[in-house]
Amino acid sequence: MMEAQWRTKEQEMAKYAWEEVNSVKDKSWAKEYRSIVLKAPSLILACGLGQTLAFLLSKAEGKMENAHGALYAQISKWTAKEVYQRDGDLLQLVMEGDAHKYRLATMEVLSLLGWIKRFTEALIERGEEE
Repeated sequence: MMEAQWRTKEQEMAKYAWEEVNSVKDKSWAKEYRSIVLKAPSLILACGLGQTLAFLLSKAEGKMENAHGALYAQISKWTAKEVYQRDGDLLQLVMEGDAHKYRLATMEVLSLLGWIKRFTEALIERGEEE
C-alpha cells in the first residue's frame, strides 16, 4: 500500500530549486548563471526586489533562454504561485500589489535563492569572474 507523501513547503522549495538548477547546469551560459545567482540576494537587499527583477529582465533582453532570463523565470514562476496564488509575471504582480505582499514576495525570493544558490554551487563550476 502506498502512503501519502506529505512535504513541507521548505522541501517543496528545495525540490523546485534542484530541478531548476539541473535544467540549466549544462547550458553554455551556466557559469554566468552561477555568478548571477551568487549576487542576486545581495542585489535584492541593497536595491529591493522590484529593482532586481527589472535588472534581470533588462539583461535577459526579452529571452528566457539565457542566464538572466532563466533566473528571472525561475523566481517568477515559484513566487507568483506561492505569494500571489496565481500564474503571472512577478514584476507585474509586485508593481500591482500592496506593501505587505511585496515584503512577503521579497522573503520568499530570498528563501528560494538560498536553495538555488546551494544547488548552483554544488552543480555548476565557477567562472573566471568568481
